[in-house]
Amino acid sequence: MPTDKYKEKVVFALEAAIASDPDFFAAGVTPLVERPRDTAHGDFSSPVALHLAAVLKRPPEKVAEALLALLEFPDFVLNAQIAGPGFINIRLKKESKCRVVNEILECKENYGRLPPCHRTILLEFVSANPTGPLHIGHGRAAAYGDSLANILAFAGYRVLREYYVNDHGRQADILAASVWLRHALDDAEQMPKGGYRGQYLVKVAQAVNPDNFSAKHADFKILLTQLAEKIDEDQAADALVAAARDSFLDTQRFTEFSRSVCEWMLNEVIRRDLKLLNVQDFDCWFKESQLHESGDKVFLDNVLQILRRIPDSVREDDDGSLWFCTTLLGDDKDRVICRSDGRPTYFASDVAYHYDKLSRVAADGNGGRLINILGADHHGYVGRLQSIMRAADAPPDTLQILLIQFVALVENGMRVKVSTRSGEFVPLTDLVDMVGADIARYFYVSRRNDQHLDFDLSLAKDKSNANPVYYIQYAHARIHSLLDKWGGDTAGLAKMETAILSEDAAALSLCEELMDFPETIRRAADERAVHLIAAYLRRLAALTHGFYEKTAVLKSSEDKKHARLALMSAVGTVIAGGLSLLGMTAPKKM
Repeated sequence: MPTDKYKEKVVFALEAAIASDPDFFAAGVTPLVERPRDTAHGDFSSPVALHLAAVLKRPPEKVAEALLALLEFPDFVLNAQIAGPGFINIRLKKESKCRVVNEILECKENYGRLPPCHRTILLEFVSANPTGPLHIGHGRAAAYGDSLANILAFAGYRVLREYYVNDHGRQADILAASVWLRHALDDAEQMPKGGYRGQYLVKVAQAVNPDNFSAKHADFKILLTQLAEKIDEDQAADALVAAARDSFLDTQRFTEFSRSVCEWMLNEVIRRDLKLLNVQDFDCWFKESQLHESGDKVFLDNVLQILRRIPDSVREDDDGSLWFCTTLLGDDKDRVICRSDGRPTYFASDVAYHYDKLSRVAADGNGGRLINILGADHHGYVGRLQSIMRAADAPPDTLQILLIQFVALVENGMRVKVSTRSGEFVPLTDLVDMVGADIARYFYVSRRNDQHLDFDLSLAKDKSNANPVYYIQYAHARIHSLLDKWGGDTAGLAKMETAILSEDAAALSLCEELMDFPETIRRAADERAVHLIAAYLRRLAALTHGFYEKTAVLKSSEDKKHARLALMSAVGTVIAGGLSLLGMTAPKKM
């Protein structure tokens, strides 16, 4: 039985004991049961006597003694003792812990899966602009988001994976203008400041020809000279976009060209990069252009209609720009909705997009939730996005924003700079080519998402037990090698008597770790902490290697041999399941 099931039964026993005493019951205390960090304190520990004592104004030790006299624990409990100032420490029978092996072999890959909670979570992640290949920073967001989606689904949620495609606005226009100009240039070195310079533009220019959108040929020599005279990169980029736009017969043709460029980048580059990292396909690729299909005026009218539900929340400046007073809703400053020239801002798109997301998750009727996974450089977006939720009168926990800290590839002691505009970045594809998808994904999620990550390339390439991925996968391969040597019917191991494993300290430690897998799943889901699964697998692998190396499984007596084989099979099942949640493979041979 997994730890969480034992815990439920222990809580139930404590509740029954409290209910049997009028004074205890009247105190209105709900028993809390925890797994102590130090196993010397037992398998479970409860401070319920302390809480009751605080209400009843009695000594905690006396309350604990009275409570123990009332307790009727199930048969799997060995004993319960009072410790410290009134804690109740509970120990389980060793043979009870070994039953987890049979449960795992019966449940197979579903061991640890939590029952459906009938709540939808719309999880948006990556959402990188379709202006270039994904780099190693995007890879961390992809590995974390995809793994979190797997864990949440395993924990009983209905998970919708979403990628927000920024195919409308300034960056998309700069990309289109860069492709338009790159079509006329001999090499990337001629690309002026303000434009995208990556070699990937060659393939885009070959695939999406501006001539097919009735673009006129400009005097590119004069244009390059003019762009070189611009003071800064932003001015050059705006001038480049203006020149590109003017070369088309009308604005709509340039828009169509821009959308085609983004679509090609999305389908031929970004989807490819995500697939190489074993990221599951998204349920929805939501395009920003969908919000603007009826034109900017209609789009803006719809956004203002939403925001004006709050009195005095929209103000107009003397220059004609419109502002949403997000400071009324907890943001650090007000946000521009519409520029003085009538163009909606990105924040206006955020408003429309998040209202659309809210309408979709509300359809399940169970209080759906939104999770946005953003880069650490989007920290300033937290307040403004939460203000949208307040404007929608959504519950405070409707939107959760998780930040992905920066990742640096360390190579020969040097960090490689990442910059998408100049083309000086480390493509995700290069990293996957060097170390493989499994190693990349594990390293990405081995630390908390909000902690900086130095990706140790030398360790990632190491084929020894120092590499945690090799270490975990080798444990799985060892188990299957052992089962192959045995050659028996693994299906029959689920019915084996496993109580005998309690006589072996190493086997018992493995059983205790296996018991904790469902609780680890629950914590990882509740805390959005993917790294807990990575750490769990490493601990389980360490115990597995230790057991394997000091236990002659196939030379054991028949009863011990079959129990130990069942244990190994159960461990293999959990390792494979944990790796699958992280989007990794579990090889049977290495």
